[in-house]
Amino acid sequence: MSWVQIPHGSPYKSEFFPNIFLAGLRLGSPKIWGWHVVVVCTIAAIVLYASSFSSSLQSYYQEQNFDLLTYFWTSCISLAAWEFFYRGYLLFGLRERFKEGAILLQTIPFVLMHLGKPELETISTIFTGIIFGYVAYRGKSFWPAFIIHLFINIFFVSLINYRYPLPETAEKGCIQPYPFKAAANFLLTAWVETLQEPFYFKTNLFSPPFSPSISL
Repeated sequence: MSWVQIPHGSPYKSEFFPNIFLAGLRLGSPKIWGWHVVVVCTIAAIVLYASSFSSSLQSYYQEQNFDLLTYFWTSCISLAAWEFFYRGYLLFGLRERFKEGAILLQTIPFVLMHLGKPELETISTIFTGIIFGYVAYRGKSFWPAFIIHLFINIFFVSLINYRYPLPETAEKGCIQPYPFKAAANFLLTAWVETLQEPFYFKTNLFSPPFSPSISL
Protein backbone atom coordinates (compact mmCIF):
# COMPACT_ATOMS: atom_id res chain seq x y z
CA MET A 1 0.00 0.00 0.00
CA SER A 2 1.18 3.53 -0.66
CA TRP A 3 1.12 6.17 2.06
CA VAL A 4 1.49 9.91 2.28
CA GLN A 5 2.74 11.84 5.27
CA ILE A 6 0.37 14.66 6.19
CA PRO A 7 2.13 18.01 6.77
CA HIS A 8 2.19 19.36 10.33
CA GLY A 9 -1.04 21.12 11.25
CA SER A 10 -3.20 19.00 8.96
CA PRO A 11 -6.83 18.48 10.08
CA TYR A 12 -6.39 14.72 9.73
CA LYS A 13 -6.01 12.89 13.04
CA SER A 14 -3.43 10.36 11.88
CA GLU A 15 0.17 11.26 11.00
CA PHE A 16 -0.05 8.95 8.01
CA PHE A 17 -3.03 8.54 5.71
CA PRO A 18 -3.38 6.36 2.60
CA ASN A 19 -2.65 8.71 -0.30
CA ILE A 20 -5.03 6.81 -2.55
CA PHE A 21 -7.92 8.17 -0.48
CA LEU A 22 -6.45 11.66 -0.21
CA ALA A 23 -6.39 11.64 -4.00
CA GLY A 24 -10.19 11.67 -4.19
CA LEU A 25 -10.84 7.95 -4.61
CA ARG A 26 -13.72 8.11 -2.13
CA LEU A 27 -17.24 8.85 -3.36
CA GLY A 28 -17.01 12.16 -1.52
CA SER A 29 -20.35 13.99 -1.40
CA PRO A 30 -22.70 12.50 -4.04
CA LYS A 31 -25.50 14.82 -2.91
CA ILE A 32 -23.33 17.73 -3.94
CA TRP A 33 -21.71 16.41 -7.10
CA GLY A 34 -24.68 14.38 -8.37
CA TRP A 35 -26.65 17.36 -9.67
CA HIS A 36 -23.46 18.92 -11.04
CA VAL A 37 -22.99 15.81 -13.18
CA VAL A 38 -26.57 15.96 -14.49
CA VAL A 39 -26.39 19.68 -15.34
CA VAL A 40 -22.93 19.53 -16.94
CA CYS A 41 -23.76 16.43 -19.02
CA THR A 42 -27.02 18.01 -20.23
CA ILE A 43 -25.27 21.20 -21.34
CA ALA A 44 -22.38 19.18 -22.79
CA ALA A 45 -24.75 17.13 -24.95
CA ILE A 46 -26.09 20.30 -26.57
CA VAL A 47 -22.61 21.76 -27.14
CA LEU A 48 -21.26 18.46 -28.45
CA TYR A 49 -24.10 18.07 -30.91
CA ALA A 50 -23.34 21.51 -32.35
CA SER A 51 -19.61 20.69 -32.42
CA SER A 52 -20.22 17.46 -34.32
CA PHE A 53 -20.69 19.54 -37.50
CA SER A 54 -16.99 20.53 -37.37
CA SER A 55 -15.13 18.80 -40.20
CA SER A 56 -11.85 18.78 -38.25
CA LEU A 57 -13.47 16.98 -35.32
CA GLN A 58 -15.22 14.58 -37.65
CA SER A 59 -12.02 13.57 -39.42
CA TYR A 60 -10.15 13.23 -36.10
CA TYR A 61 -12.69 11.00 -34.37
CA GLN A 62 -14.00 8.89 -37.23
CA GLU A 63 -13.05 5.24 -36.91
CA GLN A 64 -13.45 2.46 -39.36
CA ASN A 65 -15.71 -0.35 -38.07
CA PHE A 66 -16.48 1.60 -34.90
CA ASP A 67 -17.62 -0.67 -32.07
CA LEU A 68 -19.40 1.12 -29.22
CA LEU A 69 -18.92 -1.59 -26.60
CA THR A 70 -15.18 -1.85 -27.23
CA TYR A 71 -14.79 1.92 -27.19
CA PHE A 72 -16.81 2.15 -23.97
CA TRP A 73 -14.62 -0.28 -22.03
CA THR A 74 -11.33 1.10 -23.31
CA SER A 75 -12.55 4.61 -22.45
CA CYS A 76 -13.52 3.52 -18.94
CA ILE A 77 -10.02 2.20 -18.30
CA SER A 78 -8.09 5.08 -19.86
CA LEU A 79 -10.28 7.87 -18.44
CA ALA A 80 -10.26 6.37 -14.95
CA ALA A 81 -6.46 6.64 -14.96
CA TRP A 82 -6.56 10.05 -16.67
CA GLU A 83 -9.07 11.56 -14.22
CA PHE A 84 -7.48 9.97 -11.18
CA PHE A 85 -4.24 11.73 -12.05
CA TYR A 86 -5.63 15.20 -12.86
CA ARG A 87 -8.76 15.47 -10.72
CA GLY A 88 -7.42 13.12 -8.07
CA TYR A 89 -3.70 13.02 -7.48
CA LEU A 90 -2.96 16.53 -8.72
CA LEU A 91 -6.07 18.35 -7.54
CA PHE A 92 -6.20 16.97 -4.02
CA GLY A 93 -2.43 16.83 -3.70
CA LEU A 94 -2.21 20.57 -4.42
CA ARG A 95 -5.36 21.52 -2.48
CA GLU A 96 -3.59 21.53 0.88
CA ARG A 97 -1.19 24.23 -0.30
CA PHE A 98 -3.15 26.18 -2.91
CA LYS A 99 -6.82 25.69 -1.85
CA GLU A 100 -9.15 26.58 -4.77
CA GLY A 101 -6.09 27.55 -6.81
CA ALA A 102 -5.46 23.83 -7.29
CA ILE A 103 -8.38 23.84 -9.75
CA LEU A 104 -6.49 26.19 -12.07
CA LEU A 105 -3.14 24.49 -11.53
CA GLN A 106 -4.37 21.06 -12.55
CA THR A 107 -5.99 22.58 -15.63
CA ILE A 108 -2.63 23.69 -17.07
CA PRO A 109 -1.14 20.22 -17.73
CA PHE A 110 -4.59 18.98 -18.76
CA VAL A 111 -4.65 21.57 -21.56
CA LEU A 112 -1.03 20.83 -22.52
CA MET A 113 -1.86 17.16 -23.01
CA HIS A 114 -4.44 18.12 -25.65
CA LEU A 115 -1.94 19.93 -27.87
CA GLY A 116 -2.00 18.41 -31.31
CA LYS A 117 -5.72 17.71 -31.25
CA PRO A 118 -8.17 19.85 -33.28
CA GLU A 119 -7.90 23.50 -32.25
CA LEU A 120 -11.54 23.71 -31.16
CA GLU A 121 -11.07 20.83 -28.73
CA THR A 122 -7.78 22.16 -27.37
CA ILE A 123 -9.34 25.54 -26.59
CA SER A 124 -12.36 23.89 -25.00
CA THR A 125 -10.17 22.00 -22.54
CA ILE A 126 -9.40 25.28 -20.77
CA PHE A 127 -13.05 25.43 -19.75
CA THR A 128 -13.63 21.71 -19.27
CA GLY A 129 -10.48 21.41 -17.14
CA ILE A 130 -11.78 24.11 -14.81
CA ILE A 131 -15.28 22.61 -14.73
CA PHE A 132 -14.00 19.09 -14.03
CA GLY A 133 -11.70 20.44 -11.33
CA TYR A 134 -14.47 22.49 -9.71
CA VAL A 135 -16.93 19.58 -9.61
CA ALA A 136 -14.28 17.24 -8.17
CA TYR A 137 -13.15 19.85 -5.63
CA ARG A 138 -16.70 20.60 -4.46
CA GLY A 139 -17.68 16.95 -4.43
CA LYS A 140 -14.44 15.85 -2.71
CA SER A 141 -13.99 13.07 -5.24
CA PHE A 142 -12.58 12.50 -8.72
CA TRP A 143 -15.51 10.24 -9.66
CA PRO A 144 -17.88 12.97 -10.90
CA ALA A 145 -15.17 14.29 -13.23
CA PHE A 146 -14.67 10.74 -14.51
CA ILE A 147 -18.41 10.28 -15.15
CA ILE A 148 -18.68 13.61 -17.01
CA HIS A 149 -15.55 12.98 -19.08
CA LEU A 150 -16.72 9.47 -19.94
CA PHE A 151 -20.12 10.77 -21.02
CA ILE A 152 -18.51 13.43 -23.23
CA ASN A 153 -16.22 10.93 -24.93
CA ILE A 154 -18.82 8.22 -25.48
CA PHE A 155 -21.55 10.63 -26.59
CA PHE A 156 -19.39 12.59 -29.01
CA VAL A 157 -17.39 9.77 -30.59
CA SER A 158 -20.54 7.67 -30.99
CA LEU A 159 -22.37 10.64 -32.51
CA ILE A 160 -19.57 11.22 -35.01
CA ASN A 161 -19.21 7.60 -36.04
CA TYR A 162 -22.90 6.83 -36.35
CA ARG A 163 -23.78 10.04 -38.18
CA TYR A 164 -20.70 10.12 -40.39
CA PRO A 165 -19.47 6.51 -40.72
CA LEU A 166 -16.30 5.91 -42.66
CA PRO A 167 -16.53 3.81 -45.83
CA GLU A 168 -14.99 0.37 -45.36
CA THR A 169 -12.13 1.29 -47.69
CA ALA A 170 -11.28 4.51 -45.84
CA GLU A 171 -8.34 4.85 -43.50
CA LYS A 172 -8.93 4.79 -39.76
CA GLY A 173 -9.38 8.09 -37.97
CA CYS A 174 -6.90 9.82 -35.74
CA ILE A 175 -7.74 8.50 -32.27
CA GLN A 176 -4.11 7.92 -31.39
CA PRO A 177 -1.30 9.53 -29.34
CA TYR A 178 -0.63 13.09 -30.39
CA PRO A 179 2.79 14.54 -31.22
CA PHE A 180 3.39 16.94 -28.33
CA LYS A 181 2.74 14.44 -25.54
CA ALA A 182 6.43 13.75 -24.82
CA ALA A 183 7.22 17.46 -24.44
CA ALA A 184 4.13 18.01 -22.30
CA ASN A 185 5.12 15.08 -20.05
CA PHE A 186 8.59 16.56 -19.56
CA LEU A 187 7.18 19.97 -18.58
CA LEU A 188 4.57 18.38 -16.35
CA THR A 189 7.17 16.36 -14.42
CA ALA A 190 9.28 19.39 -13.52
CA TRP A 191 6.22 21.52 -12.76
CA VAL A 192 4.58 19.06 -10.35
CA GLU A 193 7.81 18.28 -8.50
CA THR A 194 8.13 21.99 -7.70
CA LEU A 195 4.52 22.42 -6.56
CA GLN A 196 4.27 19.32 -4.39
CA GLU A 197 7.03 20.24 -1.96
CA PRO A 198 4.95 19.71 1.25
CA PHE A 199 4.08 16.10 0.39
CA TYR A 200 6.35 13.16 1.18
CA PHE A 201 5.49 9.69 0.00
CA LYS A 202 6.41 6.38 1.51
CA THR A 203 5.60 3.39 -0.67
CA ASN A 204 5.83 -0.38 -0.71
CA LEU A 205 4.10 -1.45 -3.92
CA PHE A 206 4.39 1.59 -6.12
CA SER A 207 5.76 5.10 -6.17
CA PRO A 208 3.61 8.11 -7.19
CA PRO A 209 4.63 9.30 -10.65
CA PHE A 210 5.88 12.67 -9.41
CA SER A 211 7.19 13.32 -5.92
CA PRO A 212 10.13 15.32 -4.53
CA SER A 213 11.42 12.56 -2.25
CA ILE A 214 10.67 8.87 -2.40
CA SER A 215 11.88 6.28 0.10
CA LEU A 216 11.37 2.54 -0.04
